[in-house]
Amino acid sequence: MKLFSFEVSEALVVAIFFLMALVALLLQFKPGVMFTSTGQFKKFGTGNIAVNTLFPFWLVATVFGVSVYSAYTMFY
Repeated sequence: MKLFSFEVSEALVVAIFFLMALVALLLQFKPGVMFTSTGQFKKFGTGNIAVNTLFPFWLVATVFGVSVYSAYTMFY
């Protein structure tokens, strides 16, 4: 697939689309495991559960994006 005179793989386009959809959903619903009660991002870590989490936004988005890209390249 050509995009602005660059050759872009279909797997990359699909992964970016699904990643953007996930990010939009997460920012819309703000799950408590990733966001504080005031809507701020929680920090990565253990300890105070009000400000720390094992599933920060950036980690979930990165793992999801890599997983979608890998799955698409393996199965399609």
